[in-house]
Amino acid sequence: IDIASNRIVGFEGLARWRHPEKGAIPPGYFIPLAEEYDLIDGLTAYIVDFVTDDVKNNPDVFENMKISVNISEKLLSNLTLPENIVSNILSKNLSTKDFTFEITENTITSNPKLALDVLTRLRLKGVTLSIDDFGIGHSSLSRLRKIPFNEIKIDKSFIANFDYDIENRIIVENTISLAKKLSLTVVAEGIEKRIHLDLLKSLGCDVGQGFYFGRPMDV
Repeated sequence: IDIASNRIVGFEGLARWRHPEKGAIPPGYFIPLAEEYDLIDGLTAYIVDFVTDDVKNNPDVFENMKISVNISEKLLSNLTLPENIVSNILSKNLSTKDFTFEITENTITSNPKLALDVLTRLRLKGVTLSIDDFGIGHSSLSRLRKIPFNEIKIDKSFIANFDYDIENRIIVENTISLAKKLSLTVVAEGIEKRIHLDLLKSLGCDVGQGFYFGRPMDV
């Protein structure tokens, strides 16, 4: 949601495994297994294909919307990833500028040079790159400067109680200020209360997402 205008500006494609007995299984359970057993390439390709099909088949819903998808750190060593993703998008007559790929801070630490290469190739193809869960990983200011990110997503752990936790509020306020000076879009995750939205608006945060606006749902 655009915080200033209260308009919907995008959606995040959230993976849920719908098990016939256990119900909706969140990605925190099955993504690590997919990474461990080298299934993450195929799973990510499936998710990207699913999301781009949704966008193509629902033009009235997704027109002029940003669509976000998470990328596993295991994929940042695959130099063919940018071409594979962009080929999928273009094959459905969609625009790369409408897609954002989110990478958590920690994913860049294992092989930073190769990860930078892959991320730069993605960025050059026109997609938006976002740092997911910002504030809980190991990002440094020098890393932020070197990697071609367009967006920072403040982790929900800082938003959950920043209406009364002074330290968290200072962190959120300084993160927004830093991002603005680096010309990055700021997204706040985990908004669940109106007071969160009002405070973020007063601090100049660009975009918000969370249960206050809506829970994960089918297309």
